[in-house]
Amino acid sequence: FEPAETDSASCADRVQHLEINIKKYTPLSLDAAVACGGFSSKKEYLRDLRAVSFTLAEDKVTALFERGDLELIQMVRLLDEMDNVVNLLTERATEWYAIKNPGFSRKYRSLKGGKMVSLLKRDRGSRLGPIGSTIESLAQERTALMKTISWRADAVLPNSSALVGGLVAARLLARTGSLEGLARLPSSTLQVMGAENALFSHIRAGAPSPKHGIIFQHRRVHNAPREVRGRVARVLAGKMAIAAKMDCYRGEIDPAFVERAQRAIGVLLASGADTDITLLKDMLSATLEMLRKAIRSFVDDDCVSARELPAMDDRVDGLEKAVIQQSIAEMTENSSRRGSVETGYHMIRIAQNLERIADLSTNIAQETIFMGEGLITKHGESESLGS
Repeated sequence: FEPAETDSASCADRVQHLEINIKKYTPLSLDAAVACGGFSSKKEYLRDLRAVSFTLAEDKVTALFERGDLELIQMVRLLDEMDNVVNLLTERATEWYAIKNPGFSRKYRSLKGGKMVSLLKRDRGSRLGPIGSTIESLAQERTALMKTISWRADAVLPNSSALVGGLVAARLLARTGSLEGLARLPSSTLQVMGAENALFSHIRAGAPSPKHGIIFQHRRVHNAPREVRGRVARVLAGKMAIAAKMDCYRGEIDPAFVERAQRAIGVLLASGADTDITLLKDMLSATLEMLRKAIRSFVDDDCVSARELPAMDDRVDGLEKAVIQQSIAEMTENSSRRGSVETGYHMIRIAQNLERIADLSTNIAQETIFMGEGLITKHGESESLGS
């Protein structure tokens, strides 16, 4: 056998490839390490152990910084600080300008930031002119940094950037702190991330619950009608949760997924708030009640409750027919509206699946009656096992 390399890099590489059962692992004592003959003294063992530990730490830190998400996080945080600086400088310079020009004090509040900075640049009686030029330069650097963030996000978060835009995806990443942390978040957290104050007000004081946070910056959310904006944010957050996992563990864009996600949001926007799902909600409630009663009657061996299931099944069947008729009518009347046919089709499919669940719940009740009383009720009439 050739002797193993003893430098710290080689030892660190071997340590990373060790397979250890931590339940059976026993730490090596200093005396045992020296007794093995690999080290002449305890001092030499501790010195080499320290060198290997430093090498392992350096490798992990290097791998962490090579991922790219940490750099993107710092870029977003710098962008936010530049926003604060530009706004604060503009506000202070505007107050100064209003004091110098009392007739301007009532008019400046209606001016936008860019026009106000241009006005400050034209001042020649004080240092306001150079300050206005500095603010304009900072605003230009801020715009350039925003474009760089969007470009960088396309590489670090390819699926998320294609779904919600590079800047929104980067802001969500910066708020989370890491790409792995973003991939672990549920869609409900992504939906309201950035609206924590409103969420806590809802929890503590009963204020209206927030429907969106940072994700509101995406055009398909803030341009959506108010009636469906919350639903659009919820669907987009769900797709974003999937995209973040794909970015973390796959690292490459999936055009098919992005296309499906955009299509789903488009269908929701096209459907608007006109689609009435009251009947579908009633059918869902009735089906869930049937399923609970069927399971409860089976567990408790309650044949009396099980006999109530067929009547409940008839109600679900009636609701299914009503949903199908309503969906067909809406598809016929609104066939020219984009997404109406797809919405009606999905509602019919949901109703059919709910009806199937109701049928299976009835089957559970029938089996419960058979096991408890020996009666066969699957064909509409009670028939004893002996007959």
